[in-house]
Amino acid sequence: NTGIENVDMLFGIDTSNSMSENQANLARNFGILIDSLVNPPTVTDPATGMMRPRYPPVKSLHVGVISSDLGTPGSVVPSCANSDQGDDGVLNPIRNGRAIAMHQPWTTAPPGRRPSVCMNDPNQFPNFLTFDAMTTNAAMFRDQFVCNAYLSTGGCGLEQQLESAYRALVVHNPRAVPGNTDPNAGFVRDNAVLAIVMVTDEED
Repeated sequence: NTGIENVDMLFGIDTSNSMSENQANLARNFGILIDSLVNPPTVTDPATGMMRPRYPPVKSLHVGVISSDLGTPGSVVPSCANSDQGDDGVLNPIRNGRAIAMHQPWTTAPPGRRPSVCMNDPNQFPNFLTFDAMTTNAAMFRDQFVCNAYLSTGGCGLEQQLESAYRALVVHNPRAVPGNTDPNAGFVRDNAVLAIVMVTDEED
């Protein structure tokens, strides 16, 4: 078994007003998730009696964030700041989303929820984060992820989690191909496993 060396992880974040504690829980536990991928627990090999990783470690991660806010085309719904396309499944909605621009996390997050490294700047981070097991500082990466994934609340209460993921991965072009200028370009790699994580308290 050669294992999985490359993983592309898409986090769909529900930004409705009931999600503050759920997002905080993700922030607390993301470091554990990354550590389990890049530093697997060890077990005793029955053939040799030696300790070995339970599974091969992941060497490279792409981590992207989208919001569940797609607006409410043709309708007006309280809490839906953009009645057209919302954040439209674009990666890093803090940077690229049209709806979240009206309620950025630094204006709505409780004090202390965002790490000190987070700036009140929508352009602080690229469209997705890259983790290299050989060179990336895991603690710093955890804080950078929280800066991107703690979208806070104020988003549309008509959540569309599955459609947001569909737009991110199918309607938009997330592949690394020459000439691709989509905001999601380069996120999905042909040699990586794609994982989708929904952080929500609501069915789609």
